[in-house]
Amino acid sequence: MRTGLSDAFATDAADDSYDLGWMSGLPSDDIRAIPYLRGLLAHERDVLDRHFMYAQLEAILYRCRDAFASALGEYDQACRGSSACEEPDIRKPEG
Repeated sequence: MRTGLSDAFATDAADDSYDLGWMSGLPSDDIRAIPYLRGLLAHERDVLDRHFMYAQLEAILYRCRDAFASALGEYDQACRGSSACEEPDIRKPEG
């Protein structure tokens, strides 16, 4: 799946419109990465960051589909959430 992550990561330091620093804290263990990403998504408002967070969450949940029964349902829910990233209210700055 191509999400544009490698291009975004290469230009992250020079582009102040997004910050992929959250990736340095992403646990390598899939089971631990799921709540980490959900916690970030609960507070992140930047559309690009949310896009990449959802892409990571979706990939992890799909990989876990045989590890736990709810993974595919959670994957579907994450896909619906990533589609919502494009809704105008997500892009509006708070305050």
